[in-house]
Amino acid sequence: MSSVHKQKGRPHYFAALAVYNPDTGKRRQVFWSTGTSNKRQAQHIANVWEKAAKKARKAPRKSRSLSPSAEKRVIAKGVRDILRAAGLE
Repeated sequence: MSSVHKQKGRPHYFAALAVYNPDTGKRRQVFWSTGTSNKRQAQHIANVWEKAAKKARKAPRKSRSLSPSAEKRVIAKGVRDILRAAGLE
């Protein structure tokens, strides 16, 4: 499950989530800036990233990545969800 954290002296929230590395067969925790200082939006962004990571893990073993069209769908849905949560539809 993804989570968001604010680092001291930084204006934006950071998302913490586990990313699977197919080369090692292990997951590792990463921290990425969400680019927003709104906690609710940051959590939505982190959730979208987590969904994309899960989809990529379920992709055929050979590629372990999303197709360009699948990437666009995940991003578009994530943006819609973020805007809806912010009341900016």
